[in-house]
Amino acid sequence: MRKFQKTDIQLVDWLAKQLDYPPAVPPKGWIQHARTGRHLSTRAFARRMGMAPSSAHELEEREWNGSITLKKLAQVAHVLDLDLVYGFVPQLEPFFDFNDKEPQTLEELFWASQEDAKYRPLFFKKILAKQAEEEALVAPHVEGAAVGEPQVLTPLAYEDALEHVTGLA
Repeated sequence: MRKFQKTDIQLVDWLAKQLDYPPAVPPKGWIQHARTGRHLSTRAFARRMGMAPSSAHELEEREWNGSITLKKLAQVAHVLDLDLVYGFVPQLEPFFDFNDKEPQTLEELFWASQEDAKYRPLFFKKILAKQAEEEALVAPHVEGAAVGEPQVLTPLAYEDALEHVTGLA
């Protein structure tokens, strides 16, 4: 089986599934979701499409079961004042095989740690090393601060945002 690298959107969708967030596709399809989001009844939508209400309902069903054409989807998008986006994205799987190579990047380590507990300590070690690296970059420029401290990221209302930065105060 071929493995693919994930896009950011796919990672967000995967995390959303893990947290039981709403599904990526609305329960009754995109057309009905967009139509009801614009407060259009089936009858009003059908009038805009130039078809009978029963045909508009059938159109929504065809979209839901996957038998609608791209041409019809483009017409729906135009009527609802939307852009139709069409494309391909990699499958939601790690792009490497654990048997072929050891994980190197944080993303690879994350996926490896999901599959095999032996990678978890290495994943956490790399995360902590990244945090130390960021603190080393911040520390010389911000007096007595560490990455993630509230006063560095969001100064108090009465403070000058640049007062902690050496040479700018």
